[in-house]
Amino acid sequence: MPGRHRTADERAKATAIGFALAGLYLHVERGFTGRQVQHVHTLMARRRRAWPSFVLPRDRGRVNVEHVMTRPPGPARDRAIEAWCASVWGAFGGNRDAVVGLLESCGIG
Repeated sequence: MPGRHRTADERAKATAIGFALAGLYLHVERGFTGRQVQHVHTLMARRRRAWPSFVLPRDRGRVNVEHVMTRPPGPARDRAIEAWCASVWGAFGGNRDAVVGLLESCGIG
């Protein structure tokens, strides 16, 4: 989920960033599973809208993919993925209102 944030810059499409941040918000704050996030992404893709602008923080979180991949597959890696998601969402948390508004505009409350 959190991978796209690493390379996002001012040239990145708001749609790509919006999908990534929506997924992080739904998972970290609302406890959605990956499958549920995929379903929401499908609903989001069906609606045409003006996408909000997002603030791209310089610090993208303390946990990164290298931290995750050094863990063996299984529960340890799963915990590392959860920590990664929380770290990235924390770094991008200034976008929370824009993400919630985006989801509401898609009928996802």
